[in-house]
Amino acid sequence: MYLIDALPLVAACFALPQFLPQLGRIRRTNDIAGLTPAWPALTSLNNAAWIVYFVSVGYWSALVPNVVVVVTSGLLARAIVARRLGRAPLFPTVVLVGGWGAVLASAVAIGGASAVSVPLTIAFFVQAIPSLWAAYTTHRPTGISRGTWGFVLFEMSCWLGFGIGRGDAALTVLGTSGVTAAALMLARAHQTARVHTHDTHPARLRVDRTLAT
Repeated sequence: MYLIDALPLVAACFALPQFLPQLGRIRRTNDIAGLTPAWPALTSLNNAAWIVYFVSVGYWSALVPNVVVVVTSGLLARAIVARRLGRAPLFPTVVLVGGWGAVLASAVAIGGASAVSVPLTIAFFVQAIPSLWAAYTTHRPTGISRGTWGFVLFEMSCWLGFGIGRGDAALTVLGTSGVTAAALMLARAHQTARVHTHDTHPARLRVDRTLAT
């Protein structure tokens, strides 16, 4: 086995627990600031489409992690929706997910299973834009899990390397967009954590109390 052939297996190691940190954070804190259900819903949909593509090209080692991601990202979408009910409209999310699902289904219907790779080349851009928008337009996106996006970064790095090595354009674009999105999300989460630490530092709290009196 060539070293590059092991990259999907390494990616699987990062993909399997990928959404558990975010699910755990939500259950502990009920904090969804900076999160949108569109992100995990689109992730679940896109990974289902990747399963179709991987079967069509024979990348069997990628099937298990993709099935797990379909399930765990679906659970995450459900958790976020449950905490957003009554606070924000879900119609835009439904339209976005439904519209993208129609694009993927049309690709398969027109060109067969392997044709889904065409829209999948921009799949991560589609699923990452809502999460980036939510994170960067929320004043304090304290709901973001750095653990989850760290797993995403390492998984996408593996797919980038595999895509380049195999000359697979769909996987190369997936890896590039995934690494970029994960890096931006981690930067935003780090910035939020740093600001939160500064505001809750004992010296800062003493100054605030002094000014209040």
